Amino acid sequence: MGPAAVAPFWGVLPLYLAATLAYAWAFFTDRPDRSRWGSVLLTVAAFAQLAALLTFGRQRGEWPPVSSGESLVVLACATALIYLYVELRSGARGLGVFAGVLIVLFQILGSLRGPALEVPEILRGLGFGPHVAFNITAFASFTIAAFTSLTYLLQYRQLRSLRPGLLMERLPSLEQLDKMSYRTTLLGWVFLTMGLVLSARLAEQVWGQPWQWDPKQCTTLLTWMIFGLALFLRRFRAWQGGRMATVTLAGFFSIVLAFFLFSGLLESAHRFA
Repeated sequence: MGPAAVAPFWGVLPLYLAATLAYAWAFFTDRPDRSRWGSVLLTVAAFAQLAALLTFGRQRGEWPPVSSGESLVVLACATALIYLYVELRSGARGLGVFAGVLIVLFQILGSLRGPALEVPEILRGLGFGPHVAFNITAFASFTIAAFTSLTYLLQYRQLRSLRPGLLMERLPSLEQLDKMSYRTTLLGWVFLTMGLVLSARLAEQVWGQPWQWDPKQCTTLLTWMIFGLALFLRRFRAWQGGRMATVTLAGFFSIVLAFFLFSGLLESAHRFA
């Protein structure tokens, strides 16, 4: 395995670990000014990994991801980039340590599985990697949205009890959490829309028709509808706060079904091995 295949995996893991430690140092010492080092390190790590993934894909001749290991490291990179986006827009870094732990977990799991040095013939030349990358980026966005929604509900409960805990005092405000959840939901829905469109195009090339009522297709469409409904309710019914957080968590549960549960229990045309 050459350097180009190692770099997007174990190569960038130290940078993600350093960023997470910097965020943790700022969070647990109650020194928010120090968290900027976490932001800098996470930015360097994410863009270094993105460049390494593109280099690896160009050398192999097929863009990642085309394996579970590659999917996990793309998920780590996408989660880092999405988090940096909402951090930049909100100006709040209180969730950095938690996002960092999640990113490091994805990165370790992906590195243990490693890249696919040989791409199955059925996946060659179809644009399979970009299709999966769109869906993974949507998943990363919805993961951040679900986490900020859960944090919103927990913080709201603590504030109503008039006994806010130490951790809650260092997290973003309810208003910031609500906006972070909305922005990541919108971003995820856009990426999922692009993923569905590309999925239909690829399905027609492989199976001769754009839709097969495949379990993954159906649950992905359900996810798209749930988050689309959430955005509609916020835009036209002024849903915010706890109600939006609940709908967002429901949408995230549908993602878990789409990517994990149904993949293991039901026959799917998405199995190429």
